[in-house]
Amino acid sequence: QYGIKLVSMGLLIPKDKAVIWRGPMASSALKQFILDVEWEELDYLLVDLPPGTSDIHITLTQNFPISGAIIVTTPQKVSLQDSRRGLAMFKQLGVPLIGVVENMSIFIPPDQPDKSYKIFGSGGGKLLADENNLPLLAQIPIEMPVVTESNQGLPISISDPNANSAIKFQELASLIQTKFIDT
Repeated sequence: QYGIKLVSMGLLIPKDKAVIWRGPMASSALKQFILDVEWEELDYLLVDLPPGTSDIHITLTQNFPISGAIIVTTPQKVSLQDSRRGLAMFKQLGVPLIGVVENMSIFIPPDQPDKSYKIFGSGGGKLLADENNLPLLAQIPIEMPVVTESNQGLPISISDPNANSAIKFQELASLIQTKFIDT
């Protein structure tokens, strides 16, 4: 939808079934997703990885050329721990690091859009970026329309392009494209 091609294990298995695989099986599925899906022509291929380090991460970095990695975290200390490990792994494997994105940076209540709350703390993304001499690319807020609209299959950037989160997503996409892809 919306000009985005997608493949996911969630599309291939029944909703009430779990995927219980060891590393080699998950790695094989990742390879199949990249090599066997008829993608046609793509502008970009983004791979959303789980937090931390695993066979999936290693398989991706050892088998495919990667233009760069974006480390996503939340302001929470526990999220920073996972993000630091993933970042260190990409560094060790020689993957270029583009920067850090802090998700869930603030909560904006729907009935008071002029207010915001730092429900997960603050400064985690900036701290991680500063520790690694990387840019903090974006701080994405939590807004109820992101949840309600995505539950209906509608991205916030389509349903409400003036929402704070939609603006931040657009700024992030433009920044990545102009600074890191089109250069």
